[in-house]
Amino acid sequence: MLSRITGAVAVFLGSVSLSYEPGDDVPPDFKMPKPLPRVTALKTLKTRPGLQIELVAAEPLTMDPIAIDFGPDGKLWVVEMADYPLGMDGKNLPGGRVRFLTDSDGDGKFDKSTLFLDALNFPTGVKSWKNGVLVVAAPDIFYAEDTTGDGIADKREVLFTGFREGNQQHRVNGLVWGLDNFLHLANGDSGGTIRSLKTGETLELGSFDLKIRPDTGEMVKTSGRTQYGRVRDDSGNWFGCSNSKPMFQFVLKQEILEQNPHVIYPPAAVPITEPAYAPKVFPTSAPALRYNTPGATSRITSACGLTIYRDDALGDQFSGNAFICEPVHNLVTRRVLTRPEGELIFQAKRAPDEQESEFFTSTDPWCRPVFATTGPDGALWIVDMHRYVIEHPEWIPDAWQKVLDLRAGHELGRIYRIQNGNCGPAAHKSIARKTDVELVAMLESKNGRLRDMAHQLLFELGVDAKTNQQGLFTQPTLLDHSASKYEVAVALANVIPKLESTVRKLPPDSSPIFVKGLFETVIGTGKRELIGELLSDNQAERYAMFLSVLDRRKISLADFVKKLPAGGKMRLAECSKFSETARETVVDGKAKLDSRIGAVNLLGRAAAERGEDIALLEKQVAGPEPKLAIASVKRLGEMREFGFLGQLASVGPEVRRVMLSTAAGHRTGVETLLAKAKAGEFPLALIDAATRSQLTSSGNGALRKRAQKLFASATTENRAAVLETFAGALKIKNADAKAGRMHFQALCAACHELDGVGVAGIGPDLRGLSDKSADALFVAILDPNRAVEDKYLLTTVTANDGSTLVGMIGGESGDGVALKKLDGTTETISRSGITKLETTGVSAMPEGLEAALDERKLAELLAFLKGATK
Repeated sequence: MLSRITGAVAVFLGSVSLSYEPGDDVPPDFKMPKPLPRVTALKTLKTRPGLQIELVAAEPLTMDPIAIDFGPDGKLWVVEMADYPLGMDGKNLPGGRVRFLTDSDGDGKFDKSTLFLDALNFPTGVKSWKNGVLVVAAPDIFYAEDTTGDGIADKREVLFTGFREGNQQHRVNGLVWGLDNFLHLANGDSGGTIRSLKTGETLELGSFDLKIRPDTGEMVKTSGRTQYGRVRDDSGNWFGCSNSKPMFQFVLKQEILEQNPHVIYPPAAVPITEPAYAPKVFPTSAPALRYNTPGATSRITSACGLTIYRDDALGDQFSGNAFICEPVHNLVTRRVLTRPEGELIFQAKRAPDEQESEFFTSTDPWCRPVFATTGPDGALWIVDMHRYVIEHPEWIPDAWQKVLDLRAGHELGRIYRIQNGNCGPAAHKSIARKTDVELVAMLESKNGRLRDMAHQLLFELGVDAKTNQQGLFTQPTLLDHSASKYEVAVALANVIPKLESTVRKLPPDSSPIFVKGLFETVIGTGKRELIGELLSDNQAERYAMFLSVLDRRKISLADFVKKLPAGGKMRLAECSKFSETARETVVDGKAKLDSRIGAVNLLGRAAAERGEDIALLEKQVAGPEPKLAIASVKRLGEMREFGFLGQLASVGPEVRRVMLSTAAGHRTGVETLLAKAKAGEFPLALIDAATRSQLTSSGNGALRKRAQKLFASATTENRAAVLETFAGALKIKNADAKAGRMHFQALCAACHELDGVGVAGIGPDLRGLSDKSADALFVAILDPNRAVEDKYLLTTVTANDGSTLVGMIGGESGDGVALKKLDGTTETISRSGITKLETTGVSAMPEGLEAALDERKLAELLAFLKGATK
C-alpha cells in the first residue's frame, strides 16, 4: 500500500517550481493546496469513453477509507486508517475504525453510516464473516460481532496474533476468499511469529504470505510476499504487487514445493509486466518532484490495491483485466492479462488504446486511490483515502515536516464506482436469507463477487460447494513434465518417492531445468550412486549443471568424488575432458549454439585459468550472437566479475538490459556499474530509467547516495545554463499556440507528428503529452539527453567497407541488426558486415534547438504542445 519512496517527498511536491533541485531547502513560496469540495473533485476525475465515475460515498459517511468488503446482508464494510501516519496524537495513539454503510430507504444508494469499531491500531483489512466481521490490525486478526443489535461491536475474539507491527504501510492485510475455502492474506513485508489461539500452534511467517481458516485456527504459508493486495482470478491464479513492482504472479504453491527441499526452484513470484520494475505511467496531475529520486517521476512507485475485474458488465474487453492503484500519481492503471496456450505464466500488457494513457486519473493531488475491487453490482469500485501526504514521516526530511500537515485530509474520504449503465444499483441486495439451492445457483453468476459470497455462505453452512462450477476450480491439477520451468518445478517437487526410476528412465532430450533439479535432489538426498546415470547423456551440458550444483552447495569436486562408487568416478573422469575443450567450443562458430552456451558454463572453474576464462567470456559479450552474449554475462555475474560493463555501449538493447539487471542484482555489480559510469567508460544515458530507479532506491544507504549523486549530475553545465536562460518562457501567460504550431513544423516535424503536422514513427508519439506539465516539456526540449528511453538512443554502425550508419536499434538477432534511420526507413545489416556497433548514449533528438528560439517562441511552442494533446 501507500509506498515507501526512499528519501522522497514526491507525493506533495507537484506544485514546486522547476528551479527547485533535490537537496535544496523548502522553497520559500511553498504552500499546501486546499482540498476541493467533493463535487469539484469529482470533475477532476477521468476514465475511458463510455464509462462513468460515480461518487458512492464521501465524508462524513466515510473518512480515511483504505479497503472495503461487501456483506451478504447488503452492508458495505469499510476499514478506515484514521490514525495514519503516526497515530491520532502523533505518538501512535490508535484511532482506526471499521464502519458499515447501508441503504435506509431502498433507493439503491448508501445513505447511512454506522461506526462498528474504533480505536483500532492501524487496521488494514475487513471481511464479512458469519454474524460479524474479521478485522486485520497488527499484531492481531480478530472477530467482532454486534450481539445486541445496536450496530456497535460488543464481542471481540482474537484468532491469530504475532504479526509484526513496524511501518504502518507494510503490515499484514487482505482476507480474500480463495477457491480452497481459505482466507488469503498479504504479508505486508513485516512477517512475524504467528500464533493461532484456537490451536496453539505457531508459524514463522518470514517472507511468505498466509492463508487461514478462522473456524478451525488453521494457518498455512503461501508462496511469495505481497505488500498490499494479494488477489486471484476466477480460476484460482494468484497475483500480488509491491511498490515499484506493479504485478507479479504466484506460479508455484508453497505447500507443493516443500515436498522436495533440495531443489532450487525458480522464483514463486514472477513479474508479468513489461518492464517488471517501475514502468511508466501517464498521470493527468502535475508531475511530482522527487526528493533524491528524480528517476522515479512518472513511474510506478506505490503499486497497491491490485484487483482482477471479475465480471463483464463494463464490457468484454475489461473482463479478467488487472487494475493497479498508484496513489503517488493519483491514478489507477490497467493491464490486459493473456496467457499463451499451454503456458502457466500470464503476460500483463497495456491495452492497445492505453499505451500512453491511464484507465482512471485525477488532476487533484489529494486523490489517493489505494484499493480497487469488483462489486456485486458489476462495477469497478475504487477507494480514495484522500490525503495530501501519503508517505511515512521516516522518509520525509525534517525541513518539509515543519511546513506540512502530515494528517491533512484525515476528515476526508471518497469511494467511487466506475460503471456504464449496465451495472446494478450501488447498494446491493441481501443474499443472506437465500436457501442452499439458491446459493448453489448463484455459483453460475457472471459476477465473481457474488460467486464468492455464495461460496463462502455455503462453506459456513457446511454445504459442499465442489459440486458446482465454482467448486470445480478447487480440484487439484497434476502438472506433467514439460519444458516450462514452472511445470518442471512441480514435477521436481513430487519426484523424491520415485527418484531412482525417474533418473534411470530419463530421456536424453529432457528439459535442462528438470535435469538440473534432479542433480540437486540426488546430491541433497545423498543418493550419489545415481550421478553416473545422470551424466550418461548430453554429457557436456549435464557436466556443467553438475558442477554448478556443487558450486552452489560449496562442495569441492575432489571431496565429492571420494565418496562416489566406482562407476560414478569413471563417468566423472570421462566428463572432465569437457572442461579441457570448453574454450575451443565457445569460439567454434560451427558448433551448435546450445553446445557453445553449455561450454560457457564450464569456464571459470579452475583457479589457474580464471583470468583467461574471464577474458574469453568478456569477448563473447560484444560478439555477434546475442544468446551467447547473454549466457556469458550471466556466467560472469555468477563469478562476480563485472568488467563486462565497460562494453555497455558496444551491445544492443537486449544484451544491455541483461548486463544492467545482472549488475544491479549484486553489490559488487552495483559498485562496478557506478564506478565505470562515474569514470565515463560509457554514457550515463545507457542506464535505463528502471535501473536508475532501482539504484537510487537501494536498501544499501551508501550505494543509494552514490547513485543519487551520480544521476543528479546528469545535466551538463551547458544545458543548465540554457535552462536558466530560457526560464522566463514558463512565466509567459496566454502564449500564441498558432505561432507555436509554426515553430513545431520548423523544428520538430521531421521526427514527430502532432495535430496533423509532421512525420510519425521516428520520435516518440506526442499524443500522450496531456499528462506533461510545461516544466517537463521545457526540460525535454532544451535538455533532451537528461532522460532518454533506450529505444531512442542513437547507435553508430561501422560497416566492413568503412561506411557509417546512424539510427536507433529496431531489433536484432544472431544474423543481423535492424537499424531505424532518421529518415524513417529501416535497414537490416548483416552481423558479418559490421566492424563496430556503438550506442552513443545520446538521444536522437538533438541539443541546440534553443538557437532557433527565444523565450516568447518557446512559450508559444509549449502552448501548442499542451493544447494539441488535450
